[in-house]
Amino acid sequence: MGNLQFAQDIQKIPGYAAVIPTIISQSNVASYTGDAETIAVTGSRIVVPRGFFGPGATFRFTMAGSRTGTAGAATIYIYINATSAISLAVPTNTAVDWTATFLISEHTNMANQNCFGIVHASATVLSISDYAAATVDVSAESTIQAKLVLANGSDEVTCNYVLVEYWKV
Repeated sequence: MGNLQFAQDIQKIPGYAAVIPTIISQSNVASYTGDAETIAVTGSRIVVPRGFFGPGATFRFTMAGSRTGTAGAATIYIYINATSAISLAVPTNTAVDWTATFLISEHTNMANQNCFGIVHASATVLSISDYAAATVDVSAESTIQAKLVLANGSDEVTCNYVLVEYWKV
């Protein structure tokens, strides 16, 4: 069954609506740091027009990369405007490949977001997840962006891929 047929069929079930995620941004350009610093993830920055990030609007960030070293944490953040909405550390201080998914969903009055994230690390098959409630005013034009923070300059962290999707129910 194709997406169009699914969207038509789901309308027949009372109380359900069909939405298909729309790709907003995709990047295969590596974002890298080998210093104890914060960097923006290339391709993750989206500007949301005024009034667009209303109730039911959801953004999904899917990322993948690697880290080396054992000295300190590598943490992935999702920022709304200048506020950290949610963050998760890669769940091990060893050399690993990692994948991450974050959902940011506005639920009431353009100032209340539900945020969920999960990060998987390859070497020891570890994962970590978290939920956070953010209260960022998104009634004006807003920016959402992923950032990487490396705690120790003797390590390295790279994000090799990012995909940003949007839907509204």
